[in-house]
Amino acid sequence: MKKTVFSLCVALFWVSCTGEPKGLAPTVDTGGARIVFDLQAEDMAEIPMPNDVATRHDPTSPTGLRLNISTVAKTSMERDLREKANTLDGFGIYSPIWVRFDAPLDLENIIQRQRNEDIEDDCIYVLRLSGGGDFRSRFVPLDFGNGNFPIVLERIGDRNMYFENDPRQDASNILFDTYDEDTNRNGLLDPGEDTDMDYVLDSPNVVKEGGNVVDDLATFYERETNTLIFRPILTLEEGTKYAVVITKKLVDRNKNPVVSPFPYVNHLDQTEELQVLRQIPDLPFTIEDIAFAWVFTTGNPTREIRAIRDGLYGHGVFRALNDMFTTDAIQLDKVGLRNSEKPYILSPQPLIELIRSVPDIFGSSEELKNLLKDFENIDFLIAGSFKSPNFLVDKDGIATEHYPADDDETIEVDPETGRMIVGTAWVTFICAVPKKLEGKQTKPFPVVLVGHGYTGNRLEFLLYSGRVARFGMATCGLDAFGHGMTDIKELSSELPKYAEALGLEDFVKAISKGRARDLDNDGKPDSGGDFWTKDIFHTRDVVRQTLIDHLQFVRILRSFDGKRRWSLGENYEGVGSIAGDFDGDGVPDLGGDGDKYFATGGSLGGIISGALCGIEPALAGCAPISGGAGLIDIAVRSTQGGVPEAVFLPLFGPLIVGNPTEDGKTEIKFLVNNVNNQGHYPFAVVEGIKDGDVVRVQNLRNGEVSEALVMNSRFRVGIASDALTATERRPFFGIGDEPIKDPIPPPRAFLFGDPLVLTVLDGQTRKEKLKIDKFMKDLVFQGTLYKEGSPLEAICAGFGLQRNTPKLRRLLSISAFLIEPGDPAVYAPHIFQKVFEYPYEKDLIFGANPLMIPTVGDMNVPVNTGIAMARLAGIIDMKEKRFCFDPEKPIGDAPACETFEGCDAPEGCNDRDSCAKQECKDTDFCANVACCTGQLEYSNFYKDLRGQCISENEALIKFHVVEGIERFRRFAFYPFCDCRPILFDPDNLSQGTDGFFAPTLDTPIRATTNTSSGIAMMRLPYVSPRGTHGFGLPDFTKPFPVDNYMINLIGHFFATFGNPKKTDDLCFASVEGCDFF
Repeated sequence: MKKTVFSLCVALFWVSCTGEPKGLAPTVDTGGARIVFDLQAEDMAEIPMPNDVATRHDPTSPTGLRLNISTVAKTSMERDLREKANTLDGFGIYSPIWVRFDAPLDLENIIQRQRNEDIEDDCIYVLRLSGGGDFRSRFVPLDFGNGNFPIVLERIGDRNMYFENDPRQDASNILFDTYDEDTNRNGLLDPGEDTDMDYVLDSPNVVKEGGNVVDDLATFYERETNTLIFRPILTLEEGTKYAVVITKKLVDRNKNPVVSPFPYVNHLDQTEELQVLRQIPDLPFTIEDIAFAWVFTTGNPTREIRAIRDGLYGHGVFRALNDMFTTDAIQLDKVGLRNSEKPYILSPQPLIELIRSVPDIFGSSEELKNLLKDFENIDFLIAGSFKSPNFLVDKDGIATEHYPADDDETIEVDPETGRMIVGTAWVTFICAVPKKLEGKQTKPFPVVLVGHGYTGNRLEFLLYSGRVARFGMATCGLDAFGHGMTDIKELSSELPKYAEALGLEDFVKAISKGRARDLDNDGKPDSGGDFWTKDIFHTRDVVRQTLIDHLQFVRILRSFDGKRRWSLGENYEGVGSIAGDFDGDGVPDLGGDGDKYFATGGSLGGIISGALCGIEPALAGCAPISGGAGLIDIAVRSTQGGVPEAVFLPLFGPLIVGNPTEDGKTEIKFLVNNVNNQGHYPFAVVEGIKDGDVVRVQNLRNGEVSEALVMNSRFRVGIASDALTATERRPFFGIGDEPIKDPIPPPRAFLFGDPLVLTVLDGQTRKEKLKIDKFMKDLVFQGTLYKEGSPLEAICAGFGLQRNTPKLRRLLSISAFLIEPGDPAVYAPHIFQKVFEYPYEKDLIFGANPLMIPTVGDMNVPVNTGIAMARLAGIIDMKEKRFCFDPEKPIGDAPACETFEGCDAPEGCNDRDSCAKQECKDTDFCANVACCTGQLEYSNFYKDLRGQCISENEALIKFHVVEGIERFRRFAFYPFCDCRPILFDPDNLSQGTDGFFAPTLDTPIRATTNTSSGIAMMRLPYVSPRGTHGFGLPDFTKPFPVDNYMINLIGHFFATFGNPKKTDDLCFASVEGCDFF
């Protein structure tokens, strides 16, 4: 009854006496910057986003909504993306929020209000509307350039980082422009100034005019469009309504409060939902303080995969999966020695001999000796494949046995109706079973799932298996979707010969199997070629498919309960009749029911293990190594080979590039992604192109036109185009399953790609100098022959965007929420905080104990995203002010700069650069040389910390661990006085014994928190002062063998089920290990 009365009151409040709807409050026109709200804007509605105005009602959606964005696009590729986006039931839970204004804002006001501790003086709030609670329980912490989401690049100035002839190669980032094009300072875009030909007079996107493009970069504001951009630091709740509230404390450059675009402070369709604001206790603003507010609803990014897991166990709408994919659906491969009585198991000794015989696989180093010694802890290995539901099965009807045509597919399931499109995949795996050791775990052994890296394969599990076996645990590696061994001879041309000599032909044959496919029609498999791509939905779902494969594998292992019999005992010689008994001794060798599973792996393996840890309740722990959360955050900084090529090259391209030849002519070529590699394909050599000329490319199918300015006899221009993939071309070639031996011309012009015309215009007169509409020489791409004289067409698809432009920033912001169902960010909070519970799991203790391992300075999977995974999981403290800084006391052992005198350089120490190049061996000199040679380019961050106390999260930001770039020489100032290009050591695991003399804190961060069943930790190994991606094999020649330390820490953490006896002891680094192992 009370609810009915309240609803009636609300309705009467927002409907006037005339019957017309009213808003939350009337708008007061202050003359300030007005919020842009244009539903008819070109490309996509220009409204504050995310926003429920951009949705439609759908009773079949769990939120009652579906996205409703325009599907009008320049290319079929972009149209497909928009159509798939409209199937989503809400917006992101860990993606940017943005709002555009028609005039510039006062950025200093935003910084002062949004970056201090007092949330009551904020000018913008995001508040949960659904459910109950007071203001603070609904409040969402936001990042307005606070440092949680750095975008600065490691390789600034690298002409090849974002491909040849990049007009913005010196930009500090990929999203916001840092170039000042107004060379004559007249405020106008004059001829020759538009160096990137975006038709905008670009200026550096910094907070203050003249500011540094790294430290003063405005990551929260886009000056070109007056767009304010902010991020939730932690994930929002799924399927929940939120309000974004802009108060009148947000002012424009003239100090006037911003203004709503409507007569009221909200869109009238959202008035009723915003009335909840009136009920929230302790709200730090009144309704009259609101300048504008809007509502958005979050989607349910984890819902589908949870429903699929339910189905695998015979529950829910997908319960048919339980019978379709049984736990007996396993195929074993022979791995044993020739004529072995037990051909399906292999003892480690022959493998040790094989590796020793072929040193060019691992080398003959000290690390290899340690690896092989660890193998002695293994009893035997097994290999095979298991049947898993394949939700990426070809839906176009063009698949063949060797060309499954799944490189463009997405998962199509509906947890409401039970509809699903599913096929069968045979997932290749390999496992190592440990020897029984006195006082250790007995059969069936707990299992550690080891994920491999991008473009790698399951054999990478060998790097961990021997050491993990020492702790009494089995290890297993699976090939991720689309991954696998490409050619066994790539390991070593000598491998087959030595394998035959040792009787290991079957083992080599077994490890040669995998899931990689030929994606470029060259007849060779491309491992991981379509894992990270421009296709957001496919990328999202290859991650999810890999997670589903792991869910099924854990289900199979759990069925090895010591009672169930399986059919493998009858079909495989030497294998027992009890499920999981591979050596025929009557006992399952690994697995079994209960919380006895763990996940780890590096790089891609860290991403997969981090996500799996939040979704699979049988995991007792996980240790993601160099993983990350926020897949788009990874993309915008990653230096991982293949990622810029597979993701950004098609976003910018297809590129047409011109370069000078030795005889003064210009070679013109396509620069496109060939799967995940750069491909250079010349199609013309011409004369007469000069600096200042304009190169124009037109797509005759969609009408798009792009231009480039010729500078230094070079140019580059991208054009939005459609073109068929290598897989899509095959049916037109009529070759079925056969490899292409000789390139084949297209059956007709423009069947494979859009028609293009390239025109060169004189830079002064803009008159046409040259026109190219045909291939001027033969070109071969992905099995296709474009003959000389045939019409010019796009050979590869692309969006034709430019870096450092609003269009690219906006697409990536949207992509951040489209990709979320495959992002570890949405799973991390469920590892031990908001644990998913499965009612049918009666014997599991829900929640896992994670050991997060980002590596200091990693830029392959940028370290900020690994730290973000730990933050989202709840490991990093954001509140307690643990670290306090005495204004008079230096940190660590570094002397105070102010007291240093002399600066007489020892021999070999000529200047600051000699320290940077490590030519100077005198560490005391190098620690102080910065004080003698003047300040560096970047600001002294420490001066703002004197007398302050900060949290773990703030410490990681302030000491540039989150940034992770050494070349800025952040520690040349008091109290470190270290001018070397060196990174900060936040955890000091070596306790000062590694010989790096790195800047550190008196009290290491070593983030640790309690869980319901143990502890959760983040440890940041300091492998190199310049940063590394992960850690390697143990090397005891180092002063501090950090690699050995970390693998022992992981082993002990898992062996104790996340209840380690010690967490930070130097014994982890020793050859013998710790006495408590």
